[in-house]
Amino acid sequence: MTKKIAVLTEVYNEAGCLEEVLNQFVLPEGAELFIVDDGSTDGSYEIASKFTPHVYRHCINIGQGAAIITGLRAIIEENRFDVVVHLDSDGQHDPSQIKEFADEIINTDYDEIQGSRVLGTVESMTPMRKFFLPYFIPFCSELFKKNRAKRFSAKALFSLAQSKLLNHG
Repeated sequence: MTKKIAVLTEVYNEAGCLEEVLNQFVLPEGAELFIVDDGSTDGSYEIASKFTPHVYRHCINIGQGAAIITGLRAIIEENRFDVVVHLDSDGQHDPSQIKEFADEIINTDYDEIQGSRVLGTVESMTPMRKFFLPYFIPFCSELFKKNRAKRFSAKALFSLAQSKLLNHG
């Protein structure tokens, strides 16, 4: 059975780069894009609407977390998706990795996969962050005993989740 993939991104006043970033999205075959505009005042909503019919809008800016929740609720209400790939739309994440993350979650039994700014090469990271984060993340993972989670090196940080909430079958 082919798994249905939803790709979620949120925007807030990203009109200056949004079209260029969305043009770089490489969606796996059959995947659908969901965009939440978190109260933009610069035309981001209109740009997003050119790329997908699944655009949701907050009338005021209420934050990235709330925008992600709005998007996940919309995806869950559709009741047809097995996997959600989330990434930011401001150009800091590499949208060409969407398919890589989707393939990884579909072909494993992981419930969540996250890219890492710590693993691999990151030129802009401070020396202190480079030193402490590789120890801090495994410590937290061990402390909270996350089941069936995998971290691997990625150019961007975005998460991909296959949630029991999305399980419609």
